[in-house]
Amino acid sequence: MIGRREVTPVAALAAVLLLAVPGCAQDSGSADFATAHAAYQTGDYDAAVGGYRALAREGRDFPVSGRGWARGLAMTGEYEAALDALDQSDEHAPAGTGFELDAVRGSILRLLGRTEEAETALRSAIAGGASDQSVARLELAELTWFRGEREEAIGLFDGFIDFYNTASDLSSADLAAVGTALTYLGRRDSELFHDAVRAYEEAMAADPGDPEPRIRMAELFLSKFDSREAGALLDEAEARNPGHPRLLFARARRAKFDGSYEAIELTEKSLEINPHDPTVRAYLARLYLDLQDVESAEREARRALELNPQSLEALTELAAAGHMRGDPAAFAAARDAILGIDPAHSDLYEALAEVAYRTHRYADAVDFANQAIALDATSWSAYAALGLNQLRVGEFSAGRATLESAFAGDPFNLWVKNTLDLLDDFETFETSESQRFVFYMHPDEADLLSIYAPVLAEEAFDAMAARYGFAPPTPISVEIYDRHADFSVRTVGLSGIGALGVSFGSVLAMDSPGARQAGDFNWGSTLWHEISHAFTLGYTDHRVPRWLSEGLAVLDERHAREGWGSDVNPGFLVAFQEDRLPGLEKFNYGFVRPAYPGQVQHSYFMASLLVEMIEQEYGFEAIRRMLDGYRDGLETPAVFETVFGEGLEA
Repeated sequence: MIGRREVTPVAALAAVLLLAVPGCAQDSGSADFATAHAAYQTGDYDAAVGGYRALAREGRDFPVSGRGWARGLAMTGEYEAALDALDQSDEHAPAGTGFELDAVRGSILRLLGRTEEAETALRSAIAGGASDQSVARLELAELTWFRGEREEAIGLFDGFIDFYNTASDLSSADLAAVGTALTYLGRRDSELFHDAVRAYEEAMAADPGDPEPRIRMAELFLSKFDSREAGALLDEAEARNPGHPRLLFARARRAKFDGSYEAIELTEKSLEINPHDPTVRAYLARLYLDLQDVESAEREARRALELNPQSLEALTELAAAGHMRGDPAAFAAARDAILGIDPAHSDLYEALAEVAYRTHRYADAVDFANQAIALDATSWSAYAALGLNQLRVGEFSAGRATLESAFAGDPFNLWVKNTLDLLDDFETFETSESQRFVFYMHPDEADLLSIYAPVLAEEAFDAMAARYGFAPPTPISVEIYDRHADFSVRTVGLSGIGALGVSFGSVLAMDSPGARQAGDFNWGSTLWHEISHAFTLGYTDHRVPRWLSEGLAVLDERHAREGWGSDVNPGFLVAFQEDRLPGLEKFNYGFVRPAYPGQVQHSYFMASLLVEMIEQEYGFEAIRRMLDGYRDGLETPAVFETVFGEGLEA
């Protein structure tokens, strides 16, 4: 959408740094070193370790042989062996030059959560004037940042601008460090994101064979909502090293951004290469939380903490899991541990807001985003999360004001820009009110829709209030969009969503009949479906799992009118025959991370069959007891044990 707000991809604008300095990869004239270096860059880590080790033990090509030996081991998670390799390399180094290995040592120690030792090593590399001291300075700045000393960290990051403008013959590693430092500084001056791109581009030119700058640049693009550019860079990196664990991790993050089922698979592939990366392990926990698989999420978060007891990412996932389980003690323990490490760690509450949004707890998301901003007023992504969730709970004026602040701080956020433009259009919509509903409709459609929609909505409300023995808060807002792209932006911030409607509780949004080709969907059935969600979300305080809410909504459609609701089709029968439908313990996977085309639609129908079977065999009172269990904080296995006296498999 094009409006008064212009969002320009970061790569398209000119950089403002004063001096462009060519660089070259730090290298050696040794043919043996070149072989080891090539093996490392192409992902043959065993060969790289063997080659570097032989050189280091002979005292040749110091310090890069020792660094390469340790980095090769660290790439596959052999961190203690990597630290031992540095010690052995030091024994064969010229006297008094051990500081040349301390940047790598500090990086590994920091990954293990041994931050005091890491800081000592990093400061040693800097004080000694190590040839890779830019790496040490970046690691030290990040270490300082993540223990809450933000102003000191900003000073360290800011020093990279002077470093870039005054140094000569910068290496690829130097330039990549400059680029990463600028991504932190961009929180206070968004123009610096352009400069980060420039630095990464120069790092790529300085050592075309190194995939690392491309991966870092792809991560930057992904953080700025440009999946296409990120994908192209990752393709280039993969051509050089398809087994780079950080590459696979970046691909997993991109898959999650794109809503692809491959996110978990790619994360697991990264962990196959390096099973001991606490950041990637914690990310796998996040993916499980998105699926409302709290048990698996907690397992992965604890595994990450075994690797790094100070992992902020892992502690964050434990905090989110505790919140989802309704366990305030577990939540508080993880939260206090995080804030004890980094008192300004707004990422904690941003993550909690995201998990709350993905599990339909929008009021919780608003609360968490507010807490993130209270910790860090420059967290523009927290402002975005707050504004979008304020809109989801019906706080339109507050949401608009928050999104305006988010966009002013980070003009690259396409979700925010699209939503602000949508709000401009939404102000022209006409309203129509009934006893318990307020409808918002495009002026071209309002006259006709206002005749039919309120009558159908009130009928649905009466039917479901009698069925569930409960009434959600009213009035219920219903936004009916004449363009599917607008509905899509309202739902997720980007166009292209395949859904027809969405319920945020007592705020509903959907396509109008005019938003689709004639015959594409039944708008009345869709409205009934979304009102059903308002009931089940309200009944359970937004704790109902996706599969149950969708199954009930489809079944409610079938009860309403003949021909409404999903029905069996040949694709479903084929999936059933091929055993591709998930078991109940992984029911949500089919909705959130579908494993094949069409699985989302199959999941709707499958869920409706299950709840229909429960209603027929146990009565609708059993459904209400299930909803009671979820409202009270029980997870699915406990709900089934409580209501049916048997486990999920039965």
